[in-house]
Amino acid sequence: MRFKAVFMDMDDTLLAPWPHSPLARFKRDWGLPADQTVITSMPTLPQDRQRAALEAFRLLELDVAYRSRLREGMPTFMRSLHTSGVHLGLVTNNSRKATDIVLKQHKLHFSLVLTRDDGPPKPSPALLLLALSTLSLTSEQAVYIGDTSVDQQAAHAAGIACYLLHTPRNEALGPSLPTPQSLLALLQETVVYHNGVAEGRDS
Repeated sequence: MRFKAVFMDMDDTLLAPWPHSPLARFKRDWGLPADQTVITSMPTLPQDRQRAALEAFRLLELDVAYRSRLREGMPTFMRSLHTSGVHLGLVTNNSRKATDIVLKQHKLHFSLVLTRDDGPPKPSPALLLLALSTLSLTSEQAVYIGDTSVDQQAAHAAGIACYLLHTPRNEALGPSLPTPQSLLALLQETVVYHNGVAEGRDS
């Protein structure tokens, strides 16, 4: 398998998981389904509440972005991929404005950044397919790193391998990797680097 790109989710993946999810609390407060994303479930609200809910959600996203912390070990993980010549992309359901706050605040650089402003949000595979197309890659050449079933659904629909990083809320989804370091070790089992270029390792 030839991994030339690693695409990542933002909240609870790139960023440190919150002990108590702000999104879960928001869903409870607005009567949204717990097993769906806020954006995709917003249309289930009565018409007169949708605009207020959307504005409240935008404010929440910005607040969460400003108060965010990187997941422990993530800077080392990202540096290792950058120096190995692997494309590192951020594919998130967040707004572009909230995403830009995170990137600036933590001084992060990605080969590609896609948000819900660029296409239908996950669990649609649209953003991941756009990421592949933009970098001229096949689905076998990329992996997606996330933390939820929504990430799994989007990756599988795009034909991309998906790995989960552990959070306090995803034990039921199957095996998840405890740290970015353990994820890096797993990726390095299937990728050999020569002069900064990723080449597949036969298994």
